Order: sequence, then structure tokens, then C-alpha cells
Amino acid sequence: MTKSAKNASLRINSTISDERVLGHLASKLRATPSAIQQPKPSNLSSFYSPSQTTQSLSLRSALESIDTLLTMQNPSGGFVSYKLQGGSKLLENLNAAEVFGRIIIEYKYPECTTAVVTALRLSFKHNPEYRRQEIDSIITKAVKYIRRAQRPDGSWYRSWGICFTYAGIFALESLASLGEYYANSANARHGYEFLVSKQQDDGGWGES
Repeated sequence: MTKSAKNASLRINSTISDERVLGHLASKLRATPSAIQQPKPSNLSSFYSPSQTTQSLSLRSALESIDTLLTMQNPSGGFVSYKLQGGSKLLENLNAAEVFGRIIIEYKYPECTTAVVTALRLSFKHNPEYRRQEIDSIITKAVKYIRRAQRPDGSWYRSWGICFTYAGIFALESLASLGEYYANSANARHGYEFLVSKQQDDGGWGES
């Protein structure tokens, strides 16, 4: 047998083996549905039942996402991107990067905070009683941070995206989720006025 024929035979046998393994796993999963239904965390016990369908799995994922978000708030009320803020800002003096600042410790961000507030408020529509007291308290602290973080010109400083416009969009969306709009909220009104002032002649937005 030539070398190319041997290689072709090996590829065919490998494909057959892979298909057999996948078929075996699939048959096992079909035979034992409990294999894909993991034990539920205790704090989800009143909202998730292992006997429910894929829709329940989505619900479980949503509730676990809420659980994760609730661990990401700093004492200031602001939310971080991946871990709680720790250590002194003096540690930034150890930053060896030439193009990136503020990377040694984690910080609180208006975008993260406002996005979490919006997400938690939306969660009430589907699970209004899930950890409600905790969430209400966390939202109250977060909104205080959002108001403090607003700049005198009505904007919020961003960490990602187009500077003040990007953060302003997030902040105003979170305030709207709380029922704060131009007509009834000084913070919202100031934010809207800032955004309107940055509209360009062609209808788009920019800050340069």
C-alpha cells in the first residue's frame, strides 16, 4: 500500500471512530436525560425544577447571571468589569506598560454600573421576587454612584467606546429603566441636554 493510500485509510478510520464515539455519547444522553440536568444551587430552588424543559434551563442561566452580577459591586456602589476593586492606586506605579494606564488594579465604571442596573430592572419583569430585597438595595447604591459620577456638563466619562457619548447612552438607559426621564429627573435632563448638544450637522454624533 502506498503512503498516500495509508494516510487516506487512517483518515477514514479516524472519521469512523469519531462518529462511533459521538453516536455512543448521543445515545447515552438520550437514554439518561438527568445527565444534562445538574443539581440546582440552593438559591434557585424556588425558581427552577429539574423536570422542566429547555426554557427552564434558560431561566436557570439568567438567575445564575444575576447571582454573579450581585457579587461585582464595590462599596462605592459602582460595578467593576471582572473583579472587585482591591489594593491602592499607588500600585499603578508598578505598571510597566507604555500605552495602557490603570491596569494594575480594577476600577468602578459608569458603563458597567449602568448596564447592571438596566439588566436587574429588566429581570423584575420575569422574576419579580428573586432576591428582591438584595437587588433593590444594590440598585439604590448603584444609582447614587451614577448620579455622583455625572460630570458638571451632564456627561459621564467612559472607559470604552466614544468617550462621553457612549457612557451617556448607558447612563440614560439605566435611569429610564427606573422611570427617570427628561421631564421628571434633573440628572436625566442634564444628560439628554449634553447628548443633544453633540449632534453633528449631518445628524450623527461626535465629540471632536
